Amino acid sequence: MEIAARFHDIGKAAMPHALLTKPSRLTPGEMAIMRRHADVGATILNATATLISAAPIVQASHEWFAGGGYPFRLAGEAIPLASRIIAVADAYDAMTQDRVYRVRFDTNDAIAELLRCTPTQFDPAVVDAFLSVLSRH
Repeated sequence: MEIAARFHDIGKAAMPHALLTKPSRLTPGEMAIMRRHADVGATILNATATLISAAPIVQASHEWFAGGGYPFRLAGEAIPLASRIIAVADAYDAMTQDRVYRVRFDTNDAIAELLRCTPTQFDPAVVDAFLSVLSRH
């Protein structure tokens, strides 16, 4: 899981720089291109002897708990647990960092957004565990 977490967005290295740095919302077509990064990341990891085991976790790290994610629209327990954990941690990290298109959320707003997106996007058990750990730090 640690390796998959480190490399979960490795496929973005193959995405157009203009999309990665665009200062506004992506168009639906641009989003379709960016969503390919999960498959591209898995392809990159599958090509290595030492990282191949992380490939399925990386590929599923943008699936949604209720089935609305990508690339396969997996749902619930069909999504590897490591992928569900990475999804929550990555979302919190993304929300609490400044982006070219928005300012960061404060901790309370990021937590509220995680809760708002549970159970549609995030596994409720994973969010509960994440918030438990977060409250201790």
